[in-house]
Amino acid sequence: STGTSNATGIVLLSEKLNNASFGYRVLEGLIQNEGNETAKSVIVTLTIYDKNNSIVGSQFTYPQVRTFKPDLKSSFKMTSSVDNFKGMKYYEISLQWKKPDGSKGYVENAKIYKK
Repeated sequence: STGTSNATGIVLLSEKLNNASFGYRVLEGLIQNEGNETAKSVIVTLTIYDKNNSIVGSQFTYPQVRTFKPDLKSSFKMTSSVDNFKGMKYYEISLQWKKPDGSKGYVENAKIYKK
């Protein structure tokens, strides 16, 4: 389906990068299926960049829910070594999932979705 809405699948509702103890940082957030098809095998990827826009570190996690029917929300949580953040200038979150027809949905550098 074609439309001007960017909500064709999994969207990022919130995210927060926290300092944790013992040399780790924790990324927590909430995602939702804004599309009208079930999304499976959702993967949330965190990519960390330095001031030269080079990748310092990358890590992925799975949300608590693996199969997202339309409108379903789920939280995710990722613990990542501080080594991945050395010289961090910014970070990006990307979302990936499987559509019912077997093709992949992908959102690079997901922004917080506003309804």
